[in-house]
Amino acid sequence: MDSWIFEDILSVIGVFVLLTTVITVGIRQVAGVKKARAQAVHDQDYHRMAETALLLQEHTELRLREIGARLDDIGARLDDMGGRVESMERILKEVE
Repeated sequence: MDSWIFEDILSVIGVFVLLTTVITVGIRQVAGVKKARAQAVHDQDYHRMAETALLLQEHTELRLREIGARLDDIGARLDDMGGRVESMERILKEVE
């Protein structure tokens, strides 16, 4: 009769170890899946952010080119006005 009790105890311990192992593996698998999903969402967010940054950079470059063209135009006008002022100064000196 004592051998049956010993066998029952070993059976219970074996089942307990088996259940513990199965539960542990299950928890690790679920955690791995959740981690992979979270990483995928993070990667998508990063990809969207990178696309937005690229679009903003392209827009900024376009605006800078427009500003550069305007500054070139303003510089040309200032050069023209400087020439006119010099002409007016010469005329005024001649009139004096």
